[in-house]
Amino acid sequence: MTIRGAAYNRRLELVMAAPARTRTRWRWIVVPLTAALLAQGGAGGQAATGDVTGASSSAATMAVPGPNPDFPSFIEPPATWERESGCWPVEKPGARDLRDLLRRTYGTSIVTNTVRGCTGNDSGHEEGRAVDWMTDVRDPDERAKADAFLRWLLAADRHGNPHAMARRLGVMYVIWNSRKLYLWDTAAGWTEYSGCLTRRTGRKDDTSCHRNHVHISLSWRGANRQGTWWTLADGIPSCPTDPVPSEPVLVPARGPRRSIAPITVFQNTTAVGTPGGLPCQVPTKGRLRLTVSGGRVPTGIAEAVLEVRASGAKQSTWVALGRRWRGTGTTAVDTRLSVSPGRSVTTRWIVRLGPSGRIELTTGSARSNLRVRLVGYRTAHVVQPGVWSGGAAGSAAGVS
Repeated sequence: MTIRGAAYNRRLELVMAAPARTRTRWRWIVVPLTAALLAQGGAGGQAATGDVTGASSSAATMAVPGPNPDFPSFIEPPATWERESGCWPVEKPGARDLRDLLRRTYGTSIVTNTVRGCTGNDSGHEEGRAVDWMTDVRDPDERAKADAFLRWLLAADRHGNPHAMARRLGVMYVIWNSRKLYLWDTAAGWTEYSGCLTRRTGRKDDTSCHRNHVHISLSWRGANRQGTWWTLADGIPSCPTDPVPSEPVLVPARGPRRSIAPITVFQNTTAVGTPGGLPCQVPTKGRLRLTVSGGRVPTGIAEAVLEVRASGAKQSTWVALGRRWRGTGTTAVDTRLSVSPGRSVTTRWIVRLGPSGRIELTTGSARSNLRVRLVGYRTAHVVQPGVWSGGAAGSAAGVS
């Protein structure tokens, strides 16, 4: 029988409190997370896959969350270890959403535990970012549900991203059925938790060995609903459309125009130069601001040669590249690139820049994909030979 409610909480607190450890003395052995479960009696690791080896035979036919949103190929890296930094026993929104996801999938009668009072432990419960799903490995139906959910959580997506839903939800680690899985290192498989496969196999250890519940800890990104499970679930968001403030121009460009190997400063589909490194959609009738100097290119550029490619529009639209600078009353560039449905159009513009190196894009009445690359420049001063070759590493900046 599964231990539930207040009795479970009290027993779990007693188990987790012995032996007592303070945060300053707490130490963890990093054990990698994979999506392959060990056989019931094993303790070694396995390769990272979406399969749940050793799961109950009915797990393959058990319900899983879905249908999954049609996520793009972009995905955040696996969560790293984020230990508790204090005590904040309030359920965080990401943990609440995870609990609700479990209930939508497996019924509202399932019991979960998120918040625990302040202790010296480091489980995530004391900060409201860990979920205990009460499900018993000794009950075939409950075990099948847990195994099916973990298979879904740790499977690769259609783009081949391993542990896809765990990464999008911000899952940091999982403990279930005497084993632990840590997402920040996938070289080893599920590994034995606290001697639970070899020494502590009796019912009296079912709570501390997580045989009567699944423990799921979230990173702060997941706890705060900042993962792509939330940000991309309803489609790729629009790129920011704040206009660029006016600014004075640099002194006139001097010296020859230099050609360089193309440096992509913005591409919405591959998240280059986008806020937070996430894909975004070029908006309709919007204004984008891009930064095209600094990082891999020299500061003080007065004139940029940009290669602009627009594609993927479902109806005719356009992209214009225009700037006005205070005190001049003139438009440096006012060129419109027309985009036909389903076609790709590429052109080059020579753009005068202000000191921030930013430009403004104005878009038409239909969404399109956009790539902007710096292919040449002139600076406000004469560049000395050998000062910059155009090949240094670094960021080319992006949407600001």
